[in-house]
Amino acid sequence: MSNSNDDLLDGETWVRILTVQDLLAAERIRDLLRERGIGAVIINDEKYKTLSEEERAKARPEGEGFRLEVPRPLLQKAKRLLEDIYKGKDE
Repeated sequence: MSNSNDDLLDGETWVRILTVQDLLAAERIRDLLRERGIGAVIINDEKYKTLSEEERAKARPEGEGFRLEVPRPLLQKAKRLLEDIYKGKDE
């Protein structure tokens, strides 16, 4: 059964793990996940990719926000990493 939070990309099911309003924060979190071997993508950032960092810092998404998604098989690993980041353990 398909979940509305799931997308299919490159033959893999991707699942939303976080939605934020700040594009630079989403980019930093995505990069941390990727550094740990978790492929992550940002949804809803297409029209902001070519802007300068200053302009991206001011960007606010239309609708719900910038969604971070990861492949379903890495969901639990990504959640644990996000919890560590939140608790300040990933410094």
